[in-house]
Amino acid sequence: MKTYLLNMYYPSLREAQQSVRQCQDAMRKVAGNNWRVLKAGGNLLSIAFASDMDHDRMQGFFTPAGREDFGLLIVELSGVVGGWIERSVYEWLRGRLALG
Repeated sequence: MKTYLLNMYYPSLREAQQSVRQCQDAMRKVAGNNWRVLKAGGNLLSIAFASDMDHDRMQGFFTPAGREDFGLLIVELSGVVGGWIERSVYEWLRGRLALG
């Protein structure tokens, strides 16, 4: 199972509520309950998740949420070099990536 990072960028959460919800729903369809929030607030929501879905199919779930004032980026993670985030999230990421 591969591990991904979903970053959502927006001017304000209030303005981007609908697109954020679309991305969260898409992520749940792709990952089920296999995800962790890395950062929430301000102009960024960052979520790590795991999925076996192929990239082309996965992209179709997220693309409709994109708009001129709402950006999203999904990257496949290959390793964790270091970090300073909530400990259980960091351990979840390190554990996931150690499996692959």
